[in-house]
Amino acid sequence: MGPTVAGVAGVGAEPVEGELAGVFPQFQILELIGSGGMGRVYKVMQPGLGRVAALKVLMPELAKDPSFVERFTREGQALARLQHPNIVSVFDIGETRGYCWLLMEYVDGVNLRQVMQSGSLSPKDALQIIPGVCAALEYAHGQGVLHRDIKPENILLDGSGRVKIADFGVAKLSEVEGRRVTLTVSGSSLGTPAYMAPEQIERPQDVDHRADIYSLGVVFYEMLTGELPLGRFPAPSETKGVDPRFDNVVFRTLEKQRERRYQTAGEMKTQVEQVRGAEGPPPMPSGPVPPRRAAAAGEVSGGGRVKEERVSQKAVWGMVCTVTGLLVLLGGMFVTRRVSFDESRSRMMQRGVAEQQRAMMDAAQAAMEQQREMMRGMPGGAGGVLPPPVPVPDLRPGVFGETKNN
Repeated sequence: MGPTVAGVAGVGAEPVEGELAGVFPQFQILELIGSGGMGRVYKVMQPGLGRVAALKVLMPELAKDPSFVERFTREGQALARLQHPNIVSVFDIGETRGYCWLLMEYVDGVNLRQVMQSGSLSPKDALQIIPGVCAALEYAHGQGVLHRDIKPENILLDGSGRVKIADFGVAKLSEVEGRRVTLTVSGSSLGTPAYMAPEQIERPQDVDHRADIYSLGVVFYEMLTGELPLGRFPAPSETKGVDPRFDNVVFRTLEKQRERRYQTAGEMKTQVEQVRGAEGPPPMPSGPVPPRRAAAAGEVSGGGRVKEERVSQKAVWGMVCTVTGLLVLLGGMFVTRRVSFDESRSRMMQRGVAEQQRAMMDAAQAAMEQQREMMRGMPGGAGGVLPPPVPVPDLRPGVFGETKNN
């Protein structure tokens, strides 16, 4: 399929199959399989090789514009460098009698949009497709090639279910022969708006490989939910019951700031595979099917949610309650022991003060007896002059801790 180029779709006359037969006698044109803003794609046969291929032909009117011819030629050069099982291969490029053309690998299958519209795409299928697209993008980005138009129409599935990315027609070579080459049309926006990264819309000249990661995030969200992530959109787990661990993967690819997205397609692929491996159901037994049992941790329940989450929540709450009870019990024991200790200490101190007071009273009584004996032995007896009395301290029981003023 041709790339989406704003403002140029349908320009000029389209090539006619009868005319093309005379222009390309080396090919047997079988049928038209797609068209776009730049041209048409035909299914052809190469009689000499017995090989079926896809012939992409630029519209004649566009071929008269040197800038479009340059874009088309560089598209072929970029694609010819990409040899990857998940990327549609380019066999040859050329210009014949005013027609620029690409001879590409023919993929006998359907595109992702057709699968989604048929209603046969499940979240499990989406998890099988995304890693292949990530692998293709990681390889292309490593070669300095950006796709810039990742969308369901450009993701193909062959008869065996293998994923292939098509139409690098709006690709951008980051570096070619030491200089930056921008394959864009002045004043136009390349790509499909619903799938384009914010910077691709706002600053088309300042786009890097992370724009492809954002576009793939849009495709991923649409595959999981059937909707586009427009405005304030819900998490995939809230709409279709997919594993909530995929929410973080999707949201990270859709970050508005590219610095906060996955920085490589390989990083995104790793995260998807890790979550997919963790949530996958156990293999089916080869013998008789045993009676239905409760799912163990990590198995997928009917709605696609993992029962492990509910089990773990109950276990956590149980642990919290147990720990809280132990802390309350230990705290009560500590307070009780502290109060008991303080009471025992207070009683001991009070006993000591009482004993000290009794000893002082006994000493005072002894002093008074000694004074009486002295008075009896003095001249004049009881009528004589008495010595000054010995001061007796105030021995009234007081409250522990009080201070008496003399």
